[in-house]
Amino acid sequence: MHGAPIRTITDNLAPRSMVTKDPKTGEKKWIGFVANLLNNFIEKVNATLAMQSEVGEVEGKIFFVNISKWTANDLLDIGMSVDTTGEMTNFDTFTYPYLMCSYCFMVPLPERIPYNEVYGVIIDPGVLALIFLKFCIFSVLLIYIQGRSLSLASVLMNDMCLRGFLCQPFPFPRQCCRKLKLMCLLLCFASLMTTTMYGAYLKTFLYSPPPQPMMRTFGDLEGSRYKIAINWAEMDMLRFENNRILPHVSNERVEIFEDYHEFVRLRESFNSSYAFPVNSVRWGTYDEQQKLLFNPVFYYSDEICLSRDNILSFPIRRHLPYRHLFEEHILQQKEFGLLNHWIDHSFLDMLRLELTPHTDLREPSDELAIDVDDLYWILGLYALALVIYDCVFSSTSRLLNVSTVLVSSGSCNFDWNFSSLTLILSCGPEAENEANYETLVKLQINRRLVYLRGGSKPHSVCERYSQKEQYNVAAIAEDFDRSKTIYACRHFKNPNIEEVSLLDSNPVFIEQFRNMHGKPIRTAADLLSPRSMIYMDAKTGERKTTGYVANLVNTFAERVNATLELEVLANKLIVKEILGMVENEQLDIGITLESSFRMTFIDISSYPYILTSYCLMVQVPAKLPYNLVYAMIIDPLVLGIILVLFCLLSVLLIYSQKMSWQDLSLANILLNDKSLRGLLGQSFPFPLNASKKLRLIFTILCFASIMLNTMYDAYLQSFFTNPPSEPEIGSFEDIGSYNRRIAMSALEVNGLIKTNNSHFREIRVDDLEIFDNMPEVYKLRDAFNLSYNYVVTGDRWRSYAELQTIFKEPVFYYARDLCFSRLIFLSVPLRRHLPYRHLFDEHMMQQHEFGFVNYWMSHSLFDMVRLGLTPLKDLSRPLAYTPSLLMDDISWILKIYLAAVVLCVLCFLLEIGVDMWKRRVKFRNLQF
Repeated sequence: MHGAPIRTITDNLAPRSMVTKDPKTGEKKWIGFVANLLNNFIEKVNATLAMQSEVGEVEGKIFFVNISKWTANDLLDIGMSVDTTGEMTNFDTFTYPYLMCSYCFMVPLPERIPYNEVYGVIIDPGVLALIFLKFCIFSVLLIYIQGRSLSLASVLMNDMCLRGFLCQPFPFPRQCCRKLKLMCLLLCFASLMTTTMYGAYLKTFLYSPPPQPMMRTFGDLEGSRYKIAINWAEMDMLRFENNRILPHVSNERVEIFEDYHEFVRLRESFNSSYAFPVNSVRWGTYDEQQKLLFNPVFYYSDEICLSRDNILSFPIRRHLPYRHLFEEHILQQKEFGLLNHWIDHSFLDMLRLELTPHTDLREPSDELAIDVDDLYWILGLYALALVIYDCVFSSTSRLLNVSTVLVSSGSCNFDWNFSSLTLILSCGPEAENEANYETLVKLQINRRLVYLRGGSKPHSVCERYSQKEQYNVAAIAEDFDRSKTIYACRHFKNPNIEEVSLLDSNPVFIEQFRNMHGKPIRTAADLLSPRSMIYMDAKTGERKTTGYVANLVNTFAERVNATLELEVLANKLIVKEILGMVENEQLDIGITLESSFRMTFIDISSYPYILTSYCLMVQVPAKLPYNLVYAMIIDPLVLGIILVLFCLLSVLLIYSQKMSWQDLSLANILLNDKSLRGLLGQSFPFPLNASKKLRLIFTILCFASIMLNTMYDAYLQSFFTNPPSEPEIGSFEDIGSYNRRIAMSALEVNGLIKTNNSHFREIRVDDLEIFDNMPEVYKLRDAFNLSYNYVVTGDRWRSYAELQTIFKEPVFYYARDLCFSRLIFLSVPLRRHLPYRHLFDEHMMQQHEFGFVNYWMSHSLFDMVRLGLTPLKDLSRPLAYTPSLLMDDISWILKIYLAAVVLCVLCFLLEIGVDMWKRRVKFRNLQF
């Protein structure tokens, strides 16, 4: 590149790019596994590094996200930074992947177990069960050998076994048999083994307690005392990916830092109050640094990951001419192992540049002596064992032939993942107090069995659960063993309790919402045809709705024997209002569609109803005017071929006439009379006694003239009959050059902005006409108003395409090359905690399976015409028919013809004048 500059800028994030000063030249240089690659490439192609520091001063803070934006805007050639796949909305501004790593959390190492918990940690549950089994066996054998009566109390409370296992003295019977002596010997040996091992473990753990369990899930992070520190750019990237990577972590647990360098400094100081996201490459240097510490502080959790396959690439300018060389250089550096070498030496480079300390600044913590409080729980456990109360379901749940879960009072932070067929058992009406939203949604339709104690009434139990919209509930009383009666809650009956006897064959748990007994379903329609249209029933005079969305809700209401409580809204932001009412639980089901562009809460949307595309509805280009048809026929390449053919034929004719190059000149070639007439299909004088070669050239000339004139005439007549159209819009950037703005509603614009749609960002603001009133935009679109282009989904375009079949000429076409998204989900908004959500989703899929949805959509136009919402007439407004060509259509051809005649006359006069001047000069020379 002969020293040409490569514009770049660095984010100065160690260890990938670190600034240093050359001791010889005093110039600033950058090292690191990112900077080294760019430095080597610059040396390889003989270029110079042009650090664009002024870009950061003008455009904003130097940050790897901003560097990616600056390269995309052609302000930089190559960024001395790497960015992740989350920011790669346009792959043409990023190189071949440079690194593949994981992106997980570095979590503080768990603290050691408190001394008061050491006693219980020592004994494994399996070992404890084995000791208990051995205790029972010894008790039974001792009782049998002594000839005493066997009972459960004598086995579990055997004094000799209890003292023996606790290594306490016990009375040894006189004149005992050999078997009893052998049993006492085995008992003493077991007590020595048990107490010695327990004492050894206890002393070891009291000297150095084991650490607490490591965190494995995001739910563990939520339950810990640590906050999650994250930078705003990384949080925006996670929101952009629309991927809920923190499903169990509340917003209060996350602390977002605006300044990325402040976030990095906090992470590099090993602040143990936070858990930090970090990629595996950067963790390598932290791991090396922790080897210098007295005790490690953090560990890299492979199980709490934001992304297990994180691709890091260089931001690069579009249309960079040496992109292929740079990507080839990347592959070569990785192939020769230089990348791994740079990464392995990153920590040493940071130490050399004093970017990280090489001493342990953390003092070891002082170990405290055992306090009396550490022993209190053992005494408390002993007291609790005396008064513990066992739930009735604890012993009987194993006898059931279904999977069960016994809930206790309180809530948990983790998410339950039990099957919907699991039976939830509660030892009292107040026992189930779950507050985890995810768990409540999953277990809403589960069967529940409640044990009534004291004066609890079945009616109050049903009322309590119905307030939480949990209706599949039954209860049993304390006298269940005698009455054999189960009290089942029936939401749609009065009274809402049904006594079911086990002696009968009646089911206890039923799907109550399959028959709602005429209960209302609150709904509202957006009245945007053809998905929902309102009309008056001729028989009943009631207002009803139809359309491929309204029909889905109507058939569901009929299926579950419910009534639709239709609310008619007159707001210009009707769709936004319906979504707000559903979110605020004022409506059960909204007769509208919510697109994946605007889905902020998945829990208020149904299963995807329609999968479609979201593209532009663009006006069909106008026909070319007749006066442009003449030049439209001949392609520039074809014209060049004709010119070359003309010159070749002229040269051959000049040479063949006298078999010499004597008359060869530029004027004779370009103004050859025979070639011009021949290619234009005109007659020309044929020389007498022409040679065979000359005859062959004339034959070729005649054949070429026939082909050219015939094809040109055929194209001319065809294009006069039906002129071709002007070119279509090729990209979003070309929209402004066609003088047609895009009409969109504010709701659609906000949805595209929130999802950071890359195609929408290519459109200039001046090319948009934004309407606050969504029905107004749809009214213009339904009327095929030619003042704008429109956005439309593929399902809505079906009715437009069908309507245009009756037009004389189509007005709009569906531009599949101008799509904001080729696949979007349209869902029906549903209220949170809707108890029959699963029935609605099941009904929706069945309508698809039986073809009703396609049937409704194909008949949308007929419904709109029948209801008078769309006129069945030609809205194309075709141009008036012109029976013949006008003089204006051929005037420029006549002008060209006149100019050519004038040019020929001038050439003829010039030729005569030159000849006369030559003769006069020759005559004067002869006189002298």
